[in-house]
Amino acid sequence: MKHKEREPSKKWIIYLIVFIPVIFTAIFYFPELIANSPDVNDNTFHIGLAKSVENQIFESNLLDYWIPYWSGGSPVFHEYQFLPSLITALIYRIFNGGLSMQLIMHLLIYLLLVFFPLVIYYSLRKIGFNRYLSAFSALFSLGISVNGSYGWEYGSYIFKGWGMYSQLFGMFFMPLFIARVAVSLKTGKYYGLALIFFMLTLFSHILFGYIGCIICLFLILRETKKSSLFKSIRRLVLMFFIIAVVTSYFWLPLIVDSGFHYRSVYEPIEKFDSYGHQEIITKFISGEFLDFGRFPIMTILCIAGLLFSLYKSLDKKHGGCYRLIFYGFIFWFFLYFGRPTWGKFIDLLPMGNVIHLSRLINGLHFFVILCIGAGMEFIWQRIRIINKLSLKQKFICMLLFVLLISFPVFKERGSYLLNSGDLAKSIGLRFNKEWPDFEKVLDKIKTLPQGRVYCGRMANWGRDYKIGESQCVLLLGAHQIENIGYIMFSWAPINDFQNNFREYELSNYELYNVRYVISDESKEWPDFVKPIFQSGRHILYEIKTSGYFDLVNSDILLQADKNNSWNFNMLWKTSNLLEIKHFMSVKPKSFEQKYDNQIIAKNKYSYTYKTLEINENNEHHIFDDDPLFDKFSFLQKENLGQINNESKNKEVYQAEFTALKDSFLLFKVNYHPNWHILIDGEEKEKIMLSPGMIGVKIEPGEHTVKAFYQPRKIKSVLFFMGLIAFIGLLFKNEKKIF
Repeated sequence: MKHKEREPSKKWIIYLIVFIPVIFTAIFYFPELIANSPDVNDNTFHIGLAKSVENQIFESNLLDYWIPYWSGGSPVFHEYQFLPSLITALIYRIFNGGLSMQLIMHLLIYLLLVFFPLVIYYSLRKIGFNRYLSAFSALFSLGISVNGSYGWEYGSYIFKGWGMYSQLFGMFFMPLFIARVAVSLKTGKYYGLALIFFMLTLFSHILFGYIGCIICLFLILRETKKSSLFKSIRRLVLMFFIIAVVTSYFWLPLIVDSGFHYRSVYEPIEKFDSYGHQEIITKFISGEFLDFGRFPIMTILCIAGLLFSLYKSLDKKHGGCYRLIFYGFIFWFFLYFGRPTWGKFIDLLPMGNVIHLSRLINGLHFFVILCIGAGMEFIWQRIRIINKLSLKQKFICMLLFVLLISFPVFKERGSYLLNSGDLAKSIGLRFNKEWPDFEKVLDKIKTLPQGRVYCGRMANWGRDYKIGESQCVLLLGAHQIENIGYIMFSWAPINDFQNNFREYELSNYELYNVRYVISDESKEWPDFVKPIFQSGRHILYEIKTSGYFDLVNSDILLQADKNNSWNFNMLWKTSNLLEIKHFMSVKPKSFEQKYDNQIIAKNKYSYTYKTLEINENNEHHIFDDDPLFDKFSFLQKENLGQINNESKNKEVYQAEFTALKDSFLLFKVNYHPNWHILIDGEEKEKIMLSPGMIGVKIEPGEHTVKAFYQPRKIKSVLFFMGLIAFIGLLFKNEKKIF
């Protein structure tokens, strides 16, 4: 009779613990959901991406195509996770537009957050943790409070937070991936399920796929026998091999084209390098790392759980899961110190010189939750009196225990969610009142010849030019308007130079094909910016440009790569060379054109210089001897020809043009090797022109040009090879492979 009573009591206690955070989030996040206010964070970018996928959904190259809306365009999904946008677009199609993209996104955020504690509980049980530790970890899985960490907290996802939409999908699927790998390592079967959850994780957020793979290495620590250990290692190697083969179509082109994945100098250095041991340890001990703005209960539980895991890990027979917790936490805690602590040693980490090391906090937060679960389990085990109580008394005791320990967390988190909901409601009301006037301007733009739009930057008056609390520059991309001024992603070559957009110089509008400007009526503009339409306080202006193509000179070669070209390109952009249309060619590999002048970058700040007659060996410093202002003042603007009959159909650009002399055809988009440029029907070799656009050598005469983006054929080959391997694996899903 006692045995029968014990099992139901455990189940009810577990259900109680796990469903507390589920119900809590469902209730306290609901006001923000029904407010459905336009976002004022990075979610505007994800809405734009989802709309682009919805437009592309029946095209052949759905997962790798050119998206033009931000900063000169980019093949975003060539190097960025596509699954959240695809899911959002598919739901939009299923409801035939009956639900807005914005509402669908908010519903998905709501559902993923509500059910995340269940994912944690299920995953930890599959990994091998006991019921109580798994349930306590689920209880606190969304309780972390940090001031802007981009980690496992509400602030990364909700209205008053950062808008990390794709990260939420990665956070949701990663524990499931780790759990399925754990099952495969134990049984030698179900590799297909593990692979499915890996792909869901990777295609939701690349970094979470990366973090998940590293965490899987620690799963072998669960083994207590040498024979089981070696068997798990062999199975893990097999798992990683399968993962590499099936997903090669995604990661291999990413590596091949890494030379065109730039790094913005305007991004905080901490984003790439992390914060160093001193700041991280100080914040952890003070409670700011897990309990910002409240009593540090989760910090205390984390430390208690870490020590408890260390103690339990000494048990060679039953301490496997606790070894996973202890060594996993220590590894990620130390790794999160980043480059300030580890210096060049951090480059030994795969992709350590590329990834945002500050985002490794997400790996650490996974083990923080486990430590907290272990800490709660430790306290619960110390309450010996519990074994003498009846089922009803145990239930009440557990309820009081959980409420007492978790009260500071849920009190602060509840206040945070309600505050965000109130903010969303008030801002939404203001937005809905002001939006119609601005919407008329956007509708007008869609009837005009195509070109990019400028309505300020986040670093100037654009920051305060708002609809409600949403900056207008954020809204353009979300409504599929090509624009410059809002740098949503930092990897495209010309992104940084838009921060130096000089709005009183016509040459800057020409460079980016900015044909339209939107501002309120208080803003003054130069004479070449002509007003053409007004709606309320918003005025639409037009500027005459050559379009997406132009004829330019390039008799200067800059030999530099993505790591040392920035200063030279910025000096070029701020010189008179832009105005007279003399561009630099940036390191063409096999281009046979001879250049009168060459600048050879030795590093970010020094260079050597040579001409057809002179080959210098002396190094010059750009701040002592400007290579552009001093040496090229003799160059003059020339009449090179004219662009005629330009057209754009989706992302196929065409034009007729007349070239009066040898020159270069400038195509005003971000350079990428997957662009194809056809001159008179024949594909031509393209080069990069400063500050990171596409150029093609042109001879005098009448010509036509056609430009389009197309992924390499090898990507399709790799995709179908991976698909065949995946299908074959599914047929063997329940059979023991290794």
